[in-house]
Amino acid sequence: MPSVLGVDACPQGWVGIELDADGRFVQAIIAPTIADLVGAQQVVAIEIWV
Repeated sequence: MPSVLGVDACPQGWVGIELDADGRFVQAIIAPTIADLVGAQQVVAIEIWV
C-alpha cells in the first residue's frame, strides 16, 4: 500500500517521516539530498515544511 512522506530539512540534509495509508508512523529516514530521500520510497504525497 502507498505511503505518505512528510519532509523537512535537518542538519544532516533531509528527514522524512513515512506514514502508512491509515496515517500511522512507519519509519523516519535521513538522507543528504531530497532526491536520495524520496528515490527509494514509493510515496503518494510529499509535504515539505520550511
